[in-house]
Amino acid sequence: MGLLNDNELADFNEFLMKKYGTSPDGSHNSKFEAITTFNKNILLSAGAGCGKTTTLSLRVLYGILVKDLSVSDMLILTFTNNAAREMKDRIKDDLKEFATKKEKYPFINEEASKKLLDEAEKVDSAQISTFDSFSNAIVRKYADRLGVSPTFTILDQTVNDYMFYKVEDEIINEEFNNPNSKIRSFFDRDVSTNSGLLKSMIASLEKMRQTESNAEDIFDNWKENYLSNQEKIQNNATFYCLNYYAEYMMALGAVLDQFRLDYVDVQANDEENSATFFERAAVKIRKIGEKYYYLECQDYYSEVQNMIHDMENISFQGKKSGPKEIFRPMDRSWWKNEVVSQYEGDDQKLELLEKQKKCIKDSYDNIKNSLIQILPTETSVALMDKNAEYIDYAIELNKKIHQIVQEQKKEHNAYTFFDVSYMCLKLLKENSDIREEEKNRIKTIMVDEYQDSNNSQEELLMLLGTDEEQLLTMDDDNKVFTVNFVENRFNRNITFMVGDVKQSIYGFRNAKPDLFMSKYQNPEDNNFELLTMTDNYRSDSQVVDEVNSFFTSNMTLQVGGVDYANDINQQIKASNKTLNQISSTDFNDLGSYDYDFEDKELPAKITNGQLKKHIIAFDIAKKIKSWVESKKVIVTEKRDGSRRPAEYKDFAILVRAKNQANPYVKAFSSLNIPCTLDIDQDFKMNTATMVLENLVKLEYYLTEMKSGRKLTNDELDSYKHCIASVERSFLLNVKDIQIIEDVKNCLSLDEAKRPLVLKMLDEVNVPGESEIKSPNQIIKEIFSKFDVYYKISTLNNPDEILSSYNFFISEIDNLSSMGFSYNEFIEYFKELREGDLSDTPQELKLYKARGNSILITTIHKSKGMEYPFVIVPMSNKGPKSKDENGSLIFDENYGFIPSFTKADKDFIREQCPRDNSKKDANGEGKIWNSDKKNEFNFVFPQLLAHELQKAKDDLSEHLRLVYVALTRARLANVMVFSNSITMKSRLYYSTRLLPKSFEDFGARASHSFMRLQHGDCAHYSMEDIISDVDKSNIPYKQELLDSNSFSIRLCDPLPDSVTKNKLNNFARASKADSVFADKDNEKFGTKLHLELENLDWSNYPTLPKSDFIKNEREKMLIDKFIRSDFISNLVGRHPQFYQEFEFIDPVSHHEGSIDLAIVTDDTSYVIDYKTSSTADLAYRRQVSIYRKNLAELMNIDIHKIECYLYSIIEGKFVKVDVDDVK
Repeated sequence: MGLLNDNELADFNEFLMKKYGTSPDGSHNSKFEAITTFNKNILLSAGAGCGKTTTLSLRVLYGILVKDLSVSDMLILTFTNNAAREMKDRIKDDLKEFATKKEKYPFINEEASKKLLDEAEKVDSAQISTFDSFSNAIVRKYADRLGVSPTFTILDQTVNDYMFYKVEDEIINEEFNNPNSKIRSFFDRDVSTNSGLLKSMIASLEKMRQTESNAEDIFDNWKENYLSNQEKIQNNATFYCLNYYAEYMMALGAVLDQFRLDYVDVQANDEENSATFFERAAVKIRKIGEKYYYLECQDYYSEVQNMIHDMENISFQGKKSGPKEIFRPMDRSWWKNEVVSQYEGDDQKLELLEKQKKCIKDSYDNIKNSLIQILPTETSVALMDKNAEYIDYAIELNKKIHQIVQEQKKEHNAYTFFDVSYMCLKLLKENSDIREEEKNRIKTIMVDEYQDSNNSQEELLMLLGTDEEQLLTMDDDNKVFTVNFVENRFNRNITFMVGDVKQSIYGFRNAKPDLFMSKYQNPEDNNFELLTMTDNYRSDSQVVDEVNSFFTSNMTLQVGGVDYANDINQQIKASNKTLNQISSTDFNDLGSYDYDFEDKELPAKITNGQLKKHIIAFDIAKKIKSWVESKKVIVTEKRDGSRRPAEYKDFAILVRAKNQANPYVKAFSSLNIPCTLDIDQDFKMNTATMVLENLVKLEYYLTEMKSGRKLTNDELDSYKHCIASVERSFLLNVKDIQIIEDVKNCLSLDEAKRPLVLKMLDEVNVPGESEIKSPNQIIKEIFSKFDVYYKISTLNNPDEILSSYNFFISEIDNLSSMGFSYNEFIEYFKELREGDLSDTPQELKLYKARGNSILITTIHKSKGMEYPFVIVPMSNKGPKSKDENGSLIFDENYGFIPSFTKADKDFIREQCPRDNSKKDANGEGKIWNSDKKNEFNFVFPQLLAHELQKAKDDLSEHLRLVYVALTRARLANVMVFSNSITMKSRLYYSTRLLPKSFEDFGARASHSFMRLQHGDCAHYSMEDIISDVDKSNIPYKQELLDSNSFSIRLCDPLPDSVTKNKLNNFARASKADSVFADKDNEKFGTKLHLELENLDWSNYPTLPKSDFIKNEREKMLIDKFIRSDFISNLVGRHPQFYQEFEFIDPVSHHEGSIDLAIVTDDTSYVIDYKTSSTADLAYRRQVSIYRKNLAELMNIDIHKIECYLYSIIEGKFVKVDVDDVK
């Protein structure tokens, strides 16, 4: 019946139709149907800024007023806690608005008003949540049916992984000790006793349990489903590869045509003329592609060989045949006379021309060589048969390990969200009464951001949205044994899904945008009605035009997932009347910028990628400052049209990766521009985490020593480091001189000399008391003793450090819930940094107040937000696919794909004795060189097909990230390119199928995009910018101009705070002496170090002055270094001096600092200052780390770097040989 009478309902519908039924341009708007349709399943495809949240909220309102629903009858699901919280707030606000503003909504009667207010009170307890939270509630509700306690703890996934790896090590050790185990034959196949490959296979199977809801079925039935059909599977994979490269060939033919049009004079038509040649070549290449594209046959491997043959024997008008013949004219003299001569004097164009020519030739070779490496079907099938028992063995061990870990979790009543999701599905699939009870309770299902759903979530929705009789059940106990093949799915007609497949950017969370697209492309087959919303109310017309232009050129079904150019329902329309009336002169200075680093006159060091990014960031920072200070850039508010000058808070910089933020933070700080860095951190890399961890480790070391155990040398070093770390931190703020003394006396029995931190810990660890306390109780008492919480509150950035503290506490509670000992706590944190868990990020979410400051955040975090002006640095690095070497890959189309062992490679060489990628004089493949163990050029066809598809998926998500970024802007986008012309060429003349990076996407559409932004993209000469940097009084000027790299930590938004509060968790060798002659000598050495660091080498060969040193002895020692033969020998070699050269080691992730690095024309030097002794060669490993990082950061041949220790007292250099240091 509803709460409204007929007239009120008619007025309500008229209100909705008038406001939401028609677009501003007069066309039909589906929003009205999306709000009011409840008798069928709806898939709503809503473009960016089209008001999907409004639609969902009003749908809740309509359900209450018209369909007799309560919020308690609704299940509203989304994917993040923030989104769920915002959805609740929006629904609550809308219900109260309609209930209380009767003059605005006269059709709401008193009864309806009261009902809406009552429902608003229920919103907080309603089922408006994430999928995880819903599954959690279901499992706790029916916990007795699963045999678990409803009070279980949610276990951190990283802790779960740690438990798995521990049990895995134990089981593998047991297998080694079992004479009947298969493990010996497993290692015999790889001629290795290293368990890395087996562990990786087992771990890969465990990861499958998180991505495949039917992983156990796959394990049990993989032979029947995949191995028994290997010949067909291999043939299908080979077909995919052949089809891919055939399409590549057709694209290459088109590229060749474009190359001719762009660069070749077409007036002459003789046989040798380039135009005629390229026309013929393009046709021939295209025809090869067309011949094999979607070819139907029985044996695709034979067709691969045929395509290779065609590529190797292509010919033109009876001339000599062969692959080189295609490009022969490009290597002959006419190339210079007829083509190059046209661009004489234009060095940039000539360089571009040569690069493009090379790309065309390389692309042709790459296609051919990729086809050559595909294994013959017969060999591939035989190999899979050989590997079957070892895959079974890995599955057997995985099941054993998984079962032990599950029993441990059950014993301690703790489960991960993946466990909870699995248990929820198990409950619903195996218990018809529970399914019915939940279906009766849930009258309607709404899913926000449906494009981000995964297979398990889809299965959950299907179970709740499908009538019982449609589910395939077993006769005995009504267990649903499969849902994937239910024909009439979602036939309850209660499901509403809204999303935008162009914004699916969570592949790393197993999101499957294909689920959305299958319903979008075939709605009737899936029992859905498709509705679309394309009216964008967020952005002005210029932004919308730019977005449509950009993605019309870039986004296709193949790359991106939608046919943007031809599917009008995927394009957006500018529908905000207020914003559409804005004059472009309001922000005429804003555009997109292409920074040209190809200038031959630039210093060689400017080719360093990191330095380029810092130069660009500094220039962008200057531009923003000028825009704000000039007050010429105007912001128009979209609600009321009010206008005001732009402020810093109106600008947002959206980066793809965290490390892209560093240059902008540094630049804004140098120009005193306020900025907020809103980027989640990896918990273990947070400095506050390191301090707390070191404090916990200190307690462990103390306990061990009091028990009588002597610490190992490594433990003793760590013990000293922990003392220095904690005492230097915000917890104690001990001065460096005292810290050195404390480290020196860390084992002293003299209570007067005992370090402060140890005395405080002694007070916590009362003898005999610790035995009755749990580890987390002890740790919390330690934190209480050190007043950690209060001291955090006194810092400049308490919120982010408090986040670290709270996360740390939750981790120790997790570990404690699993019964871990204190020793295991220490092992866990060690694994996080150095072991199997070191590559697993633990995202620490930070909340930061913004105020009037520029926002720097990731594109992922910006989703759902909007900003007046958006700046997008178009990174020249593509997406990084996860390295799957050594793992056991699973592909739903091809089954398990193992990596090759040595035995596999030997078998392949027997079956395929020639390397066809390398021809001998007779055109035959060369015999394998048995001496070159790493020489191997074959691949499973299913692995190649898997990798090609994965590359497309990764690049599609990469492009969707760009879409999300560019649709955040209300008034203008600023795209920042670096050498986009060159990038465009590299893309366009190598493969038009798969762009490699943000810049590739941008370059393909850059010119049309820029023209829309008040003219062409501004190209900048680096000379002017570098000169400007040189003139500016910025703290890091010398670093920027004289150094190739510098780094800041994301947890410290201001570089100064990093310098002041930095924890030296990567101690310099010069500061690592554990023994000093005496305290006075120690102070003297520290002072000499500081004086050397203050020398100014910027005017060399003019030597630095030491007049600032007042003590005569100290001045004499420093002058001895300045006037040494070593320094004199640098004259004429153009040395560059880098003092206190800082780095973050990529292996340990610790900070380091080189006392002095010198880079010359021929040799570079690492110099580490010593007070006196240089005899202790324990420094060798440390300076070898310095050398490695200097080589990587400065792009120097590591063998051209020499390492020296310099004794300040003795005035001598001692060369350190580090070539053999591991």
